[in-house]
Amino acid sequence: MRRCTRCHEPVPEGEATCRRCGCVQSPTSPQPTVESPQLVHTEVGQLRARIEVARRDLTVRKSRGRLLLAGVAIVVAILAFVGILSYAKAVLSYAQLEALGFEPDPTNPRAVRVFYTPACPGKLGFLRTSGGRSTEVLDRVHCDAQRPQQEFYWSWREADLRDDHVVVTYRKGLRLTQREWSREAKPLGKGVVEGQVVNAESNRPMAGVEVMIAGTPLKAVSDDQGQFRIINAPTGPQTVVAVATGFVGSEQKETVTEHGSLSLKFAISRTLDKGEIRFVLSWGDEPKDLDAHLTFQSPDGKSMETWWKERRDASRPPFLGLDVDGRTGRGPETITIRRVQPGTYRYSVHDYSNRGTEQSLALARSAAFVRILEGDQERFAFQADGKSVGTHWQVMEMRVKSDRPTFLPVDRYETKVQQTGTLTVALTLDVSGSMNEGGKLEQMKRGASSFLDELPLGAGIKAGIVVFGWTTGVACPLSTGREQLRQALSALRAGGGTPMAEAIRLSTGLLMPQQNTARFIVLFTDGLPDSRPVTLEAATVARRVGIEIWAVGTSGADIGFLQQVASSPDKAFYASPEKLRPIFAQIARDLKAEFYSQP
Repeated sequence: MRRCTRCHEPVPEGEATCRRCGCVQSPTSPQPTVESPQLVHTEVGQLRARIEVARRDLTVRKSRGRLLLAGVAIVVAILAFVGILSYAKAVLSYAQLEALGFEPDPTNPRAVRVFYTPACPGKLGFLRTSGGRSTEVLDRVHCDAQRPQQEFYWSWREADLRDDHVVVTYRKGLRLTQREWSREAKPLGKGVVEGQVVNAESNRPMAGVEVMIAGTPLKAVSDDQGQFRIINAPTGPQTVVAVATGFVGSEQKETVTEHGSLSLKFAISRTLDKGEIRFVLSWGDEPKDLDAHLTFQSPDGKSMETWWKERRDASRPPFLGLDVDGRTGRGPETITIRRVQPGTYRYSVHDYSNRGTEQSLALARSAAFVRILEGDQERFAFQADGKSVGTHWQVMEMRVKSDRPTFLPVDRYETKVQQTGTLTVALTLDVSGSMNEGGKLEQMKRGASSFLDELPLGAGIKAGIVVFGWTTGVACPLSTGREQLRQALSALRAGGGTPMAEAIRLSTGLLMPQQNTARFIVLFTDGLPDSRPVTLEAATVARRVGIEIWAVGTSGADIGFLQQVASSPDKAFYASPEKLRPIFAQIARDLKAEFYSQP
C-alpha cells in the first residue's frame, strides 16, 4: 500500500490524491512501506523531538522550583534573624540585678518597697495583680557606683486592699526571669469589727457597701441601716476598708483586741465631678462636736467663710457649702467645693465642745481625721497629732491659679477664747387657738421668760419676738431691753390658725439686716402648720442665708416634722407643757456659749 509523501497516510491503489491532505501522488514514485528503513527513521526522529521538548520543560520546571525554594528559605532566614534580633533587643533592654528584695512599709499597710541593685542599665517590669485586675509599670533604672541600691515604692488604693501580688521581671544572662512577692494573709483571730457606713454627703446609712480587713479574706456587706459585722478578726493593728462602686473608698487603722469588739463609722463619698473637691472630717466618740471651717479668699481680697453658722448655697459663688454638720461624735462633717475658683482656701477644725478651755488636749486626742477628695481618689489626708494643746486646728491651705489647686499643709494648733461679736435671736411663738387649752399659753410664756433670763441682754446680745396665730407679726422688735421683751410676752393671747411659714419668713426678714452676728430662730409650736411644704421651704431659705433654727414642740406637735424644720435633728425638742421652762433655759445656755467661743 502506498503512503502519502507528505502526511504518510495510506493511499488506496488507483487513487492519485491523498484523502487527508489532498496532495497529488505520482504513480511512478516508489512509496516506502511500513517496513521501509526511511519510514522508521522518520518516526524515531519525531519521537526524539518530543522527548527533547519534554526534557527541556522538565528542566525549566525544576529550575523554577529551586528558585522558589531558595526564596522561601531566604524569607524564613530573614524572619528568623529579625525575630532573634527583636528577642535579643527586648531581653537586653532589661536590667540585670545583683540583689532583689521586698519590704512592706511598716507605716503604711497599703505600700511595699522593692529594693534592688542593678548590675547594668536597663528597665524593670513591675506587675501587680489585685482583686482579679492587673497593672504593669516599666521603670528604667541606672547603675550608680556611688549608690548602687535603688528602690521602687508601690502604693495601693483603698479599693485594692485584698490579697495582692507583685511580680518583678528582670534579665538573667540572655533570658528574662521573674520574682514574686505576695501580701501575707493574717491569721484569723477572735476579735469583732462592727459599725455603720453612711454617705458623707448626707450622713444617711448606705446599704451594699463592702467592708473588709486588709490582708485577710474577712469581709461583710452593710445592710439597709448601714450596719456591718465581721467576726474572727485578727488581733493587733488592722486596716479596715469600706468600698462601693461609684464611691471613693475609705479606710481606718485601729487595733483589734482578743475577744473585743471594735466599733467603727465610715463616711464614704460619691465619685466627684471635675472641678469638685470635698473635705470630710471624722473623729472618735469624744469630743461630741467638732466643727469644720473653710474660708475662701478671692484674688481681690474678699473673704467668705463656710461653717455651721454659714452653711451657704453651693450653687452660688463662691460655690462651696456645708453638707453635713456632725454634733454627736464620730462625724462626719462635710464641706464641698462645687466649682474651684482662683484664690486661697483655708481649712481648719474647731473643738466646739471644749470652747473656752485654754489648755485643752481634747482636739489633738480626738483621732480627728481630715480626708481631701477629688475625682475618684483621696488626694490628701491629715491626722490630729495627739499631743498639741489647742481648740483650733489650722489644717491646710489650698491655693488655686487657673483651676489648678496646690495643697500646703499647715498643721498648727492654737486657742482663741474670745467674744465673737453679737448674737441675735428671734423667738417665734405659736399663739394659735389650741394654745388656750390646758394652760399651754401660760406655760409657753414662762418658758420664753426663762429663755430671756438666761441671755445676758445688753452685752452684744439682743432678741425679738414674732408670733403666729390669730395675728402674725412682730410682737417686739429686736431689743436689748429685758423689760420690753417681758411686757410683749405678757400681752400675748391665743386664737386662729397656725401660719408657721409666714412667721418663719417674718423672722428671717427681721434677722437678715443683722450683719457680723450669729443669727437664730427659736421656734415654738403645739401643733401642725397650715402647710407643711410651704413651711419647709421657708425654713430652707432661712438656713441658706445663715440663720440657724431651733425648734420646740408640745402636745400635738410632730417631732419628726420639727426635725426637718430645724437646722439639724438634735436642735429639735419635744416636751410636755409643764417642762417647757427647762427646755427653753437649756437652749438659751447653748446659744450663750456661742458668744464666748472662737469663730
